[in-house]
Amino acid sequence: MKLRGEKLKALCEANGVSRQDLARAIERTGMKGDRALSAVNNWMVGKDHPRARAEDVRRIAQTVGCEVKDIARFVSMVRFHRGSERKAKLLADLVRGKTFLEADKKTPTGLTGYLRQKGIKNCYLAGLATDFCVGWSAIDARAAGFKACVIEDASRGINHGGTGLQAAWKEMISKGVKRIQSSDIA
Repeated sequence: MKLRGEKLKALCEANGVSRQDLARAIERTGMKGDRALSAVNNWMVGKDHPRARAEDVRRIAQTVGCEVKDIARFVSMVRFHRGSERKAKLLADLVRGKTFLEADKKTPTGLTGYLRQKGIKNCYLAGLATDFCVGWSAIDARAAGFKACVIEDASRGINHGGTGLQAAWKEMISKGVKRIQSSDIA
C-alpha cells in the first residue's frame, strides 16, 4: 500500500490537519516523535520510506476524515528482486498479465521502452490463456514493432465459448504474429 502524497496534503489543508497531528496519530512502537514526523513528511512527498503499514494508513485516514482508498493505492510488490526498481515493476506487471499496455489498451506499461533499450527485437510468448492474455500480448508486441511468436505447445487456451481459441489464432496471424513450437527455438 502506498500513500498518495498530493491527495493527502490537499485533504490535510482542507481539514486543518497538521503533519504533527498525523505523526501523533501513527505513533507506535519504534516510530514516535521525530521518527513519526519524518515518516509523515516522506509520505507526503511521495516517498515510501518507511513503508506505511495498513494500520498507519487507517489511522491517517481517520485523522484526516476520509476513506483509506482516498489516500492510498494498492501496489504489487516484488521482494528480493535483483536489479532495478524499474525491472521489479515490469516483472510485477507481467505477473499481473500486463505486458505492453495497461487494461485500457492506451497506457503503456514501460515494457516497450525497456525492451528497445536492451536491443530486443523478438518476443516469444507462452502461457495461459492463448485466446486472451497471450494473444493480446502478442498483438500488442506486433503493434509496438516487435516480431512476436507464440509458442503453441507451451501455451493453452481457455476456449470460452467453443471457438475462441480458433478466432484468437486467426486474429493473431492476421496481425503478423507467428505460430511456432518449442522445438523451433531449440
